[in-house]
Amino acid sequence: MHLTRQQAELLRRLVAEGGYSSADEAILEGMKLLERELAWKADARKKIQEGLDDVAAGRVVDGEKAVEEIRRKLKRKHGKKRA
Repeated sequence: MHLTRQQAELLRRLVAEGGYSSADEAILEGMKLLERELAWKADARKKIQEGLDDVAAGRVVDGEKAVEEIRRKLKRKHGKKRA
């Protein structure tokens, strides 16, 4: 694996500061973080597509009306306290 001078220095510093016992350990941790980020992005893309599909199929509600309905339900449940 080829590292830039800055990347190699970062690895040396991470190990020297005691955060990792070796450069391999630091790189493996970075790979785990990358895997989590990629999974998060894939999940976000899936949810965005589901939302777009809902819009295309007309499965949407007006946001202002939805908020008003929630407020009405909260007022009924909790009396006249501000929701």
